[in-house]
Amino acid sequence: MAEDPEQVGQYRLIGRLGRGGMGQVYLGRSASGRLVAVKVVRAELDHDPGLRRRFVREVAAARRVTGFFTAAVVDADPEGDPAWLATAYVPGLPLSTAVAEYGAWSGRAVRALGAALAEALEGIHHVGLVHRDLKPSNVLLAADGPRVIDFGISLAADDTQLTQTGMLIGTPGFISPEQLVGDATTAASDIFALGAVLAWTATGSGPYGQGSAHAVNYRVAHEKPDLTALPDDLAGVVARCLDKEPTRRPTASQLVAELGHMTESADGDALTEVDWLPPAVTEAIDRQGAATPEPPEDRQPNAPTRRDRADRAKRTDRSRPWSLASRRGVLGVAGAVGLAILLSLLFLQLPDDSHGSDGPAKSALPGPRGPKVSQTWSFQPDKEVMTTPVHADGRIYAADGNGTLYAVKASTGAKLWKFRQTGNKVTAGPLVFDGVVYFAGDNHHLYALDARSGRTRWEAEYESSVSSLTIADGRVYDAIAVSDGAADYSVLHARNARTGHKLWTEERSVGNLVAAGGTLYYSLDDRVTALRGKDGSTRWEAKTDIASVDTLAVNGGLVHLGGDGRDSGEREFAVEARDSGTGKKIWSASFPQKRGTWAPPARPLVAGGLVHWSGHDRVHSFTVETGDEVWQRRIPGSVGVDESGVEGSLQPLGVEGGALHLQGRGGNLYALDTRTGACRWKCAPRRYGRVAAWETAPATLKDGVVYYGDRKLHASRL
Repeated sequence: MAEDPEQVGQYRLIGRLGRGGMGQVYLGRSASGRLVAVKVVRAELDHDPGLRRRFVREVAAARRVTGFFTAAVVDADPEGDPAWLATAYVPGLPLSTAVAEYGAWSGRAVRALGAALAEALEGIHHVGLVHRDLKPSNVLLAADGPRVIDFGISLAADDTQLTQTGMLIGTPGFISPEQLVGDATTAASDIFALGAVLAWTATGSGPYGQGSAHAVNYRVAHEKPDLTALPDDLAGVVARCLDKEPTRRPTASQLVAELGHMTESADGDALTEVDWLPPAVTEAIDRQGAATPEPPEDRQPNAPTRRDRADRAKRTDRSRPWSLASRRGVLGVAGAVGLAILLSLLFLQLPDDSHGSDGPAKSALPGPRGPKVSQTWSFQPDKEVMTTPVHADGRIYAADGNGTLYAVKASTGAKLWKFRQTGNKVTAGPLVFDGVVYFAGDNHHLYALDARSGRTRWEAEYESSVSSLTIADGRVYDAIAVSDGAADYSVLHARNARTGHKLWTEERSVGNLVAAGGTLYYSLDDRVTALRGKDGSTRWEAKTDIASVDTLAVNGGLVHLGGDGRDSGEREFAVEARDSGTGKKIWSASFPQKRGTWAPPARPLVAGGLVHWSGHDRVHSFTVETGDEVWQRRIPGSVGVDESGVEGSLQPLGVEGGALHLQGRGGNLYALDTRTGACRWKCAPRRYGRVAAWETAPATLKDGVVYYGDRKLHASRL
């Protein structure tokens, strides 16, 4: 932008990284070509004596971290005009985003993360600092380890300058009990926050539930944390971190030793840089690194390009093992050098996502012609593809009309294995979790197959076919429909995902079935119920404002519900967001359905602070926290109705590159800008035989590639 400076200190500014409450953060380059993140205090704040003193304290706090943390601040001029700070630039992914978009982590990955963060805190506490706001959004995941960021409210253990009467600093759910009541904030407060972060990473939900800040803070101060979804060994560590008495919590050094030992003893060998993270997160971080802006064209003629450097780094770094238990090994540097970008993201926010509604639903006429679609590969199964392709760990899993499950290589379509069950179709799944594929057939069997080889890990037989299947937190849940002549009902089962051992059984009538954060959620008619995953007991039950709940999803501590509204006249869509821990309604909204037609809303997509609902030929986007409508769009001709009045509905495929991708009739794809709803493009990636005008083939989107099935299984790059 015109008002952006071209140079700060010795650093030439290449572009914007983000905007924060105190200033703008730029990507800069030193004379030697070194990339840095440069924070420049906003002009209107630069002359505020109080804020300038605060900025000086931030710089001083980071500079107090020595030894393995000395790379924290590359350069700074807190007294300059404007004041600025430069830190090493490291592309990465916030932990909050990683869990929200790719799901909760396995116990092994959480232990590895815990050892790294504990070592980062160890260095911080060693020089007498307290972070005071450790939370998922302040943990940045990079290829060489996690970073602790945002020292904007850190202070020395004996410093009270930032504390004012009645001021509460921190984030609900991660603030220690002593902070809530105004007692001394010490290093033990950071340990409490670390325990909450680990529990949140392992379950996708905080140990004190969700809801208003007051409600969460009350539970932190007076109630025990819910750790039922955690593995026993990890639950023990987290429980001690969350002890309400600060003196009983472990120190950072003790956690480094304990978690590092647990990680090594569980896996035998030292972890490597490429396998401690969930694979999907590793891929996302790689994409983030690949997206690092190339320095301007005045680069030295023979200097290596970004691709050269990235390829060389990949060949070098990924072959070097490192131990999380090593007291001052590579991870120590990585966790400590968490302060190397510590201040690059001080008060850093995502680009402004607040946009006013467009008013009445506007028609998003097909925009520019979509990207040229190039088919990457096609694979021929025995019969037509009947399930939506699932992408996991570089493989695609899909089942055909014979009930045969296939695994093919995502990059080439080469068949890896197939599994022929005795039934004729797949009734639920496939789902992939922790290297295992789960699916059910109409032969009344539930299968767990090794994702690499296709060999059976375990199987279970029921009296009828599994109609619904979900998995989370090391447990697989299924529902079967039973009729005893007098009544129809469902039977829920919970099993150990690794062994297939049955944990509990409940007779309940259920509709949708979703598991997350140690809880199993299901809907029936106008009600939604949450069961404890550990024993099947009821956690809460709520009557919704929706006449019939057709769609159920859980994301970021909220349960998103959609279905038929309760109006007395014309049909309407109704959507709700409820606290996943208590069932309390957070917000609700409704919008009319096209006269004379009805199709349940498709599953919502949550990204960038927005939840996108699609129904029939319309898309509505709301803020996740408050339910304020940001935009709405109608895409004419995107769906149709068959002879019996059954209609299709736009199917969401995913959010990539700032665009919401949807699939309509005839295989057409649409891309809407997530911020405004503007139609970026429309394209038809395939033509697949004679189908009804409203029909769509099962499809999924991953990294710009659409995987879809008809008579064959295909991959097409957009």
